[in-house]
Amino acid sequence: MSNRGRHRYPPFFNLSLLDVICNALGAVIFLMFLSYWQANRVSYHLQVARVRLDETRTQLASLLGDLESARGQLAETKSALAKTEIAQMQTLQKAEQLQQQLRAEQMLRRLLELSAEELAERLVRSEQYAQRLADQLQQTRQQLARLQDERNQTHRLLADQRRQLEQSRHALASLHAELALLSSRHAQLAAQSVKLTSDLARLQSERGQLQLQASQLTASRQQAEQQIQQLLAELDRRAVELERMQKQLARIEATSNQLLMQYDDFEQRLKVQQQETLRLSELLVLSQAQVAAQRKESEKLRFQLRQAEQRFAGVDLSGRKAILLVDTSGSMGKSDPQTDDVNKWHSVCETVRHVLASMPQLEQFQVITFASNVAYPLGGQGGWLNFDRDRSPLEVLRALQQITPAGGTNLHAAFEEAFRYRSRGLDTILLFSDGLPTEGPGLTPQQEKTLGNVERERLLAPQVLQQIRVWNAPTPHSPLATRHSLSSADVPARRVRIHAVGFYYDSPNLGNFLWSLARENEGSFVGMSQP
Repeated sequence: MSNRGRHRYPPFFNLSLLDVICNALGAVIFLMFLSYWQANRVSYHLQVARVRLDETRTQLASLLGDLESARGQLAETKSALAKTEIAQMQTLQKAEQLQQQLRAEQMLRRLLELSAEELAERLVRSEQYAQRLADQLQQTRQQLARLQDERNQTHRLLADQRRQLEQSRHALASLHAELALLSSRHAQLAAQSVKLTSDLARLQSERGQLQLQASQLTASRQQAEQQIQQLLAELDRRAVELERMQKQLARIEATSNQLLMQYDDFEQRLKVQQQETLRLSELLVLSQAQVAAQRKESEKLRFQLRQAEQRFAGVDLSGRKAILLVDTSGSMGKSDPQTDDVNKWHSVCETVRHVLASMPQLEQFQVITFASNVAYPLGGQGGWLNFDRDRSPLEVLRALQQITPAGGTNLHAAFEEAFRYRSRGLDTILLFSDGLPTEGPGLTPQQEKTLGNVERERLLAPQVLQQIRVWNAPTPHSPLATRHSLSSADVPARRVRIHAVGFYYDSPNLGNFLWSLARENEGSFVGMSQP
């Protein structure tokens, strides 16, 4: 019985790896909650800053309203002051006129007094003129009385005008004082406005910093979530492997228990048991070899599954930088030359979305539509668009659904535009079309006027294939480098893979053309038949 412990089989599974994974998962979850707490804190500070900014804007608007009101009062005061000065000038002018009249009346009085003395002397000399002179004297006295009354009235009026002038001067002084007070208030308001403007700029700067921190925290949170998803997937895989190994361990333990029971029962037959143990050891080695072979087979199946997921109807979708060439000519909206078919274009848009969403290794992409000319429905001409698996396929679908198919089919312009991206890392082109080329270089002016689509396709299709062979040449001395002024280092030696998806390809010439295009450029061809 002392040898029983010596011949026990060691365990075949260790839980330390699972502990490490669980600890890593806990750490990632803790980091996720920490990032979430920091994001909430930054959001709270951002809300407080926004409230303070709104209060500051309200105060600034109130101060600006007070400033405008003060400016209006100042303008009214200036207007009233100008009117008072005008009235004062008019009063002074009237006073001067009254003084001139008074001087004239005094001179007239002196003249009248002289006339009275002369008349008195003549009255003595001549009685004939006495009565007349007396009458004249009486009239003169009456006029003098009237003049004295007018003089008194003029003096009283002048005194009133002087009092009004003093009152106007006092009012003018008070208005000047109010004007100085308003000017001081205006200066204070201007200083407060400058201070509030600086505070507003500082708050806006803090707001931009907080928004930047919030975006960084959001990106960190997304990265943490992605890492959690990866760890969960890895944990699921390890759990499945753990369950399988536990079952295997249970089988081995059952076998070991049986061997121990046999060892207890047949201890006297040690040699036979040792031979049996050796045989079981060989079986164990064989079973381990079988397990290793099954693991290799499982890995092989998983690899094949990943390859199958990266294919669309047999097309390898393993590109990292891809161009999607989508035909938008008039035939893409027709089931045949005489029949419109709106469902066909919707099917094309949905197929492009599905293909784009099925590319697991895609990092950057661009969509180029072509008919008689090329266009960029998503913008960004000459550059790449970063691929987002959740957002990019839907954006492409919406952009294509806004297009109405029309025009001819210029495949030469489409591929010429696509191969401009070869120096920027282009590795895959996916063509979605339903027809052969009908426009592009290779036709004389007379042929463009007289030839129909069938003759055009027959002449232009071989030329397009030949030009693509030149553009996609693997050597750094290809005409592509010379034509676009590219250095040898800018033109990659590896050829660009071209896949073709044909829609309603009833014509054998179209199928042959797309098949030849894909085969010559290491790609695949898929034909979408009419439903």
